[in-house]
Parts: sequence; C-alpha cells; structure tokens
Amino acid sequence: MTTAPRPRAGPRYGRYVGLLAVVILLLITINTIVTKPNGAKGIGPGHMLPPFAVPLVLGDLSGDADVAMHGGEGARGNVPACQERGRQILNICQLYERGPVALALFIDAGSCAAILSDLQALAPSFPGVQFSAVALKGDRRQLRRLVRTRGLSIPVGLDRDGTLLALYKVATCPQITLVLPGGVANPDRMRMDSRAVAFVRSFFRSGKPVAAICHAPSRARRCSPARRSPRCARACASWSRPRGRADGGEADELARASRPAAAARRRRWHARARTLGASMSSVPPTSEPPGSAAGFRPAPGWCAREVEEELPGLRLLTVEARVARHGSLTGGSPPDIQRRLRELSNRMRGATAVAVRREPVPAAYRVFFRHIGLDPDIERTPIEAVVLERMLRGGFLSSGLLQDVLRIALLDTGVPVWALDADCVQGPLGIRASGEGERLGRSRDAPALPARRLVVADTSAPLAVLFGGLAPGHVPVAGTRRLALYAVQVAGVPELYVEEALWNCRSALELR
Repeated sequence: MTTAPRPRAGPRYGRYVGLLAVVILLLITINTIVTKPNGAKGIGPGHMLPPFAVPLVLGDLSGDADVAMHGGEGARGNVPACQERGRQILNICQLYERGPVALALFIDAGSCAAILSDLQALAPSFPGVQFSAVALKGDRRQLRRLVRTRGLSIPVGLDRDGTLLALYKVATCPQITLVLPGGVANPDRMRMDSRAVAFVRSFFRSGKPVAAICHAPSRARRCSPARRSPRCARACASWSRPRGRADGGEADELARASRPAAAARRRRWHARARTLGASMSSVPPTSEPPGSAAGFRPAPGWCAREVEEELPGLRLLTVEARVARHGSLTGGSPPDIQRRLRELSNRMRGATAVAVRREPVPAAYRVFFRHIGLDPDIERTPIEAVVLERMLRGGFLSSGLLQDVLRIALLDTGVPVWALDADCVQGPLGIRASGEGERLGRSRDAPALPARRLVVADTSAPLAVLFGGLAPGHVPVAGTRRLALYAVQVAGVPELYVEEALWNCRSALELR
C-alpha cells in the first residue's frame, strides 16, 4: 500500500505579508493626497516682487536680464532694474506702476506658450490690468515667429539666461503671477515723498487722532503743525525709541549704552593718551603733535535740514589723516597691525560673536537701520558683517593696511569708519538725500542713484551711500597720502566712541 505525497505547505505568514503590503500602499496613497508639496511654487502671496528688466522679443536690444536692486551689482546688473526703461524693454516696475499685472513665465516656445493666446483673449476685457509674458531661455527667432503668427499685442520679453527661473521660483510651465501694486514701501523714501507728507498732514489739520508705531513717528514729527516746538521735538524724539522686544533683545539696546561702559572706555582712552605723553585737556594746545590724543576733536559734518528733522541723533564726524607709514595702503600690513588682528580673532569667538548685536553700540546701529528701512538681518550692520566674516573664515585675515586699520577701529569701538581720498573731496562732508537722476561720484563710470537715497556728499556730489559703498574714483589707492576719514553717529551711540574710532584710525596711519 502506497501513500500519496503530501502537498508542500506554503509560507506560514504569507497572507499577513500580503495584507501588510496592502496597508503600506494605502498609507502611501493617503500621505500623497494630504501632504502639501514643498517645492518652489512661485513668489508667495504678500511677498515683495523682485524687480527685473528684460529686452522685448520683437525689439532690437539684446542682453541678459537686469535684476539689480541697486547700482553696481555686477552680474545682476550695473543699473537698478527699475530704472531700465524704454520702448524695447519689458520692465516689471513700469508695469505695476500703472496698475495690477498678470505676468506669465513660460519656457521656450513649446506647449507652454499656449497661455499667450489666453492672455491675449483676456486683455480687452480687463483694460486696467497689464498683461505680459517672459520667455525663459527661448530661441529669439522662434519666439518672434510665435508672436507674429498668434497676433499678440501684449508685451513678451526674453530672459535668455534664465535668471528669472530661480528669482521667481518657477516650478511649473507656464507660471502665472498676479501682481498687485502696494505692499512694503521704503520709509527712507516715503518720509521725503511730498504726497505722503501731504496725506499725513491732512490728518493733523483735520484734528483727527494720530497714532504712530515703528517708522511712523518720524513721519509724524515732520507733518505735525507743532513739530517746531522744543517740547514737541523732545517728545517726538522719544517716540522713535523702541518699546518692544525684537531679535533677542532690542528693547533695551539704547538703554544699555550705560554710563559705566562709557566711563571705562574713557579711562582706557586716557591711559592711551598717557602712553603718548599727552593729557586729555578740554582745550587743545597749539603745539600738540598730530598723532596725540590730547584735545582730539573731529570736525562735525553738515546734515540736510529735512534729514536732521526726520532722524534726530544722526551726525557725521570727519577728520583728515596723513599717511606716514611706509608702503602701500592696499599692500601688506606691518607686523603690529597683523598682531592686533590675531588678538582680535582670538577674542572674538563663537559666544562673543553671537552676543555682539546685544551690546549697546551695535544695537543702536541695528535700531537706526530699521528706522531708515533696512533689515539688519539682511543688510547687516558693519560690526555684524565683520563678525560674520570672522566666523566663516576662521579669523580676521589681512586685507591691506587701510582696511585692516578700519576693521580694528570697528572691532574696538563698534563704530564704523570710512576713508575717502582727501584730494578728491571738495569742501566739508555731510549727509543729505540724493536728487533725481544724480550719480554716485564725479567719474565717468559713476553709477546712478535712486532718488531720496541717504548719501554722504561734499559740496558738489555724493561720494558714498550712507552705510554703503564709496563712489568710483574717490576710493583711496595704493599711493594715497591724504585721507578724509568719516564716521556716522546715530542715536544711542556716545560721541566718545565715535571720536575714539576716528582717533584710532588716524593715529595708526600717522605712526611712523
């Protein structure tokens, strides 16, 4: 009698494995449905639109897209994008000045270009909307054929190098962006806009209650009928001081410019003066040597009346320095300067670098940056920019004699100092707003300035942007022997700190 062989048994947990696979697929499906993608999806609602200017497809101009916010930004553009205007240029700033904008970004002349016919069909129904399109990395001949065959009258620009792909976070083709005029305005420009002044002044004249926060107190000071009263001026000046907390401790940054800190710095200054055999006399003796600290008094610069009224506490201090050190201003620094840089590198470690913004003087400059419309977390104050450079490069590396001297003064006092070629300066320096169509400097390649930008100027031309770059042709070169040093004092910064920064620079450069 023979028995049939038993059938081979299957895997014991096979059914459970299959069930688990079904559950995993179900979870993946649900997660795909409910999860929001994290990819680029264009400019977010409520965000400021990046400016750009590109040549029109049907025009004769050629070139890359200009996306510069300011002049002289190299590959981004030498002229601010909003100022690039003309019949053969598609300028987004010029479009949204006329009203809402419907902007289509498409790639090449493929299927994405079908959106152009839709925009052309919608344009007559919405005469107040500026319909436009930009081709990204497209062939100009194909694009011209496309525009003519479809009978397009809306402007079509060409971004041949694809700069707008990253700038506008293009993720799909085509990408439609609706631009509504308005949003964030630069208070440094608004406070000098006659229309904005008239608008706010009408509230005062009608007797309506006016409340002001952030940048608005400076506007209220200018518009109030009683603003010339000394009592009102004192009250308005106190409005501009911050009351809240931001960036980890800006509420008390002005109050932290304490008397003990200033007294300690003054004692240190006296000690330095004694090492030079000088006494800190309030009346400078006539026979004082150039490098002495005794009686050192920088010359106050002038300030335009409208700027002085809007920004109380803003001052410019200047001093002339004659370079007595041998060698080039842009060449290697002498051993004593390099040794000082190494000492500062060792002192400025991680914890100190992180806490520098909370110190009294750097915090005061942060407050001032916000008052003139600069975000100190993006446009960093000079001291924070230098500290960040130290953290990235591992130390304060030498950049030439002049730059090293200016950096040491900044690290010692927190006050930034700039140097101009004194032979190129005509008359005393001061602070004012730039005029319409004015250029930075007197050289042929001087970049254009936006109107109402705060600048450091002499009697005939702007020589530097306030807390910004110097004008071409006025920057000290290797053989410059006379320098015009200037420092900017803001509310909350004791004058002693500014004087010490200037004196440190002058004495280091005049040391033989």
